Amino acid sequence: MSFLKEPILGVLNEQKDYTILYNLAKYSTPNNLGILGYLMIHSKDVQEALSKFCKYYALIGKKMKLVFIDDEDAYKIVLYFYDENGVLVDLENYLVMIHFFNIIHLINYIIPKTIKPTYMKFIQEEPTFPLEDNKVVGIKTFFSQEENSIHFSKNSIKIETTSANEHLLKIFEKEAEDALNLKLNESGLKEKISGLILISSTQLDISLKSISSKAKLNPRVLQKRLKEEGTSFSEILLEVRKKLAIYYLSRDIDLLTISLNIGYIDLSTFFRAFKKWYGITPTQWKKKNV
Repeated sequence: MSFLKEPILGVLNEQKDYTILYNLAKYSTPNNLGILGYLMIHSKDVQEALSKFCKYYALIGKKMKLVFIDDEDAYKIVLYFYDENGVLVDLENYLVMIHFFNIIHLINYIIPKTIKPTYMKFIQEEPTFPLEDNKVVGIKTFFSQEENSIHFSKNSIKIETTSANEHLLKIFEKEAEDALNLKLNESGLKEKISGLILISSTQLDISLKSISSKAKLNPRVLQKRLKEEGTSFSEILLEVRKKLAIYYLSRDIDLLTISLNIGYIDLSTFFRAFKKWYGITPTQWKKKNV
């Protein structure tokens, strides 16, 4: 978003239409959020999906915190943002909006019909430009409020998802907890590195150098400590790749996307690796299992 800030603000000021942000937010889908997206996909309904999204948001962003709250006649998500010093700060309304629009689109990807929130609140005193009927893309919008929040009716929040799967939900929730070190008090470095690779796969950045940096360890120190645990970075990476490949195939995601997401730029290299792992090609696996 920091990279896109100037062009986005330029277009907004020229067009004076928040629909631009709404359409931009469509490019965020559950399938490109990794574990977080899988948790939403396999939740039983919108309420559970939003609850999981807020609980495990740290998988994709450390500076922002989302809190899911039962607000008497509705449910709301409150957005908090912290700077590099851990101080709570306010965001410009267009940044808050695009995060809220992301949430709306993510929900609509996993349910059979389209829904919108009942209203949105913003701490900022004034919108970037005047609004007709105080609405943004048909959503009632309030400024000069006590919080940045998006509100859903209790009826809409009960809509069931199209791919609910309690078994897979439990599997990926365990992966999420491991990745966030919520339940790693007695676990070793292997689980932490596995979690970091899972998170980073959605960013197409799973090199030893990158993962070592996120683990706050020198690459050589990381390799040495993993060796002491009887494993290595390459072994953990392979294990994660194999797991993700099967999951992506089961979701009928195209082969090139799968190849890129698990770190193979060349599709033929992915095919050879997969056949070595499972004895058949990805295409043959899909024919048998999808």
